[in-house]
Amino acid sequence: MIEYNALRDAICYGREGQSKDSLNAMVGTLIDYFILPQEQAEYSLSGRACRSIPNSKPKKPFPVSTIDAMTNFILPRWKTWHNNDLSKEQIKAAITAKLVNRHSKTKKKNLKGQQQNVEDDIFGGEANNNGLLDNNQQIEENDTA
Repeated sequence: MIEYNALRDAICYGREGQSKDSLNAMVGTLIDYFILPQEQAEYSLSGRACRSIPNSKPKKPFPVSTIDAMTNFILPRWKTWHNNDLSKEQIKAAITAKLVNRHSKTKKKNLKGQQQNVEDDIFGGEANNNGLLDNNQQIEENDTA
């Protein structure tokens, strides 16, 4: 059973407007409930390897039961709220957008972590983002000298 607040938020986003952004926000809220944000980057809608990256590993396929549950929840309500039809393909596109967004955020976070590790190696772990000692470190060094 899904949490009340997640459903409320999803409904609020869905009722906001007829745009793709409203649908993406609604689907994203539901996905955040079903799959932890840290795990979302491990999934793709199809579960196939990336065709543009040679020898890439396939990701886990997004659970079909979750797609069906979201589709069965969204489709009848969308028509009631906006008087227009929404297709299952549009919902799948919103799921893909959420998963790609999460993958990009995770990849960017990992790259920042690698950059920080390189800076620590270069500056001995005592540098801030500019490669300079911060005020607290300078004061501690002056006190010990």
